[in-house]
Amino acid sequence: TIIHVDQEHYSISAPDAFIHQWYMNGKKIEGATKRNLEIKETGTYKVEITNTRGEKTEIESSFLVTAAGAIIKIYIIGDSTVCNYNASAYPQAGWGQVLPAFFNTTNLTFVNNAIGGRSSRSFFEEGRWTPIKNALLPGDYVFIQWGHNDRDFSNASRYTSVADYKNYLIMYCNETKAKGAIPVLISPMVLNAWTGTTMRNVFTETGNNYRGAMLEVANQLNVAFVDLNMKSWNLYKTYGSVYNQHFIYKGLDPGEYPNYPAGINDGT
Repeated sequence: TIIHVDQEHYSISAPDAFIHQWYMNGKKIEGATKRNLEIKETGTYKVEITNTRGEKTEIESSFLVTAAGAIIKIYIIGDSTVCNYNASAYPQAGWGQVLPAFFNTTNLTFVNNAIGGRSSRSFFEEGRWTPIKNALLPGDYVFIQWGHNDRDFSNASRYTSVADYKNYLIMYCNETKAKGAIPVLISPMVLNAWTGTTMRNVFTETGNNYRGAMLEVANQLNVAFVDLNMKSWNLYKTYGSVYNQHFIYKGLDPGEYPNYPAGINDGT
């Protein structure tokens, strides 16, 4: 009951059946009677399959196709709040790890290259950006979130001033655009940091306005901006620090999860 994607050959395929007939945007594709169909245009594709008993089933799905003919890929770069985690870290997960659950991944592919402990600068200096840039095709997306480790002035290997942060964001965006791909800037997820009963937003404070710097770059370059920072801050401040820590952040009681027998208290 699923139409599968073949990224390498720019084609889609239906389940095995006795007879196949393909349609695009409701119109019959003459001669398209094989299991596989090469696609060159974005649209809604439907296949009518018939089994040996003459029973018919229709399967329909929409597909996004890039200018280069490839089915779209979304690359994600960021830090520990974004990356994928092994089962040994459960229930910890980055947003890049769970994002595919909100999409029909037969239509696109997610490639999560986020890695913990990196900043906009250290990710680039370690050579992690170059292979991603080289792989980009026209119409691909790059989702970009930095800020958590950029503001860590206690660690010289990753600290990045707000001014340098802007320069790295500009570089990521311009090099993405140069490949015909589409950058999307995503402001850093808020920490569970409080002063009394007031939730802080450490990414907008004086001298550390990384969220504001990212917004400036988005406006300057006319790049899409997902304000995860303000969205999370506006929501989580209504819950309170105790609820946040236990149900949203990594505040686990001893014995609550097998992976953390002694419990853990992490507000990032």
